[in-house]
Amino acid sequence: MIEDITCYKNYQIGISKYKIVHLIFPKENFKIQKLIDRLTYPLQVFKNKKTEKQLKQLYNTLKKILIEKIRNWKRYKPVRGKIEDFFKLCKSGLNLKKLH
Repeated sequence: MIEDITCYKNYQIGISKYKIVHLIFPKENFKIQKLIDRLTYPLQVFKNKKTEKQLKQLYNTLKKILIEKIRNWKRYKPVRGKIEDFFKLCKSGLNLKKLH
């Protein structure tokens, strides 16, 4: 259960703090509605009235992209396998154990 909560929190942090959409492949018991419910505006959005509208628009755009990618995540699965194979090769074959 802790891992489940962490996954949702990582999506939130990516959008609200770093302004990125990172794709963490969901577990089998993943609930898209639970994620949507958790993706609320961070408080920093309301700090400055001049930029509030722009930040809300950016947040909504990132949220929309994330939800779309999660709904279609199976399409990215073969690509992920190739990336993981590449890193395995680098780590073991080229002795780059600290490569992330």
